[in-house]
Amino acid sequence: MPPWGAPAPAPGAPDAWQRAAWPAQGSGRVEPATPADAPYAGDVLWRHDQHQGYGDLHLPVDRNDPWAGAPLRGAERFAVPAAHWTPLVSTWIGPTILLLTVGETDLRVREHARASLNFEITMALLLLLASLTLAVGWAVGFVLVPLVVGFWLVARVVATVRAGRGRLVRYRGALPVIR
Repeated sequence: MPPWGAPAPAPGAPDAWQRAAWPAQGSGRVEPATPADAPYAGDVLWRHDQHQGYGDLHLPVDRNDPWAGAPLRGAERFAVPAAHWTPLVSTWIGPTILLLTVGETDLRVREHARASLNFEITMALLLLLASLTLAVGWAVGFVLVPLVVGFWLVARVVATVRAGRGRLVRYRGALPVIR
């Protein structure tokens, strides 16, 4: 079904989304689709299975992602990835500042900062529990603390890259403390 209630194309004819993946006449390059009734007028929208300049990487569609990989615009280009990389240098302070400043006016930044803060709170609780096991049983603590810190670091880097590509980041298992 065509997006946004557009009339269905004739059988066999490409719709606007499919035309974006077709090379322009004689140029051999891929042109992006920009439907007139797109949610953000003038934004280039890509379907998930189109080439996005990342090699042959095809990310699965997240049905709960209201932006569905739409490009970052304006202040979002800095603030959305920053919600995920600032905890690497400032723990919970960076996402909190973004949530209380840019997040007041930009819903996309608010969602990313909220998810980042919830993950940071969850990781702080896990690190506290791992540290308690370090005090009780040295062998268990020496294994758990590096695992928690390593998981935190890898999750932050992956989330920053994913957010920079315009995808919604959901940290699986994070406690929903901030809604």
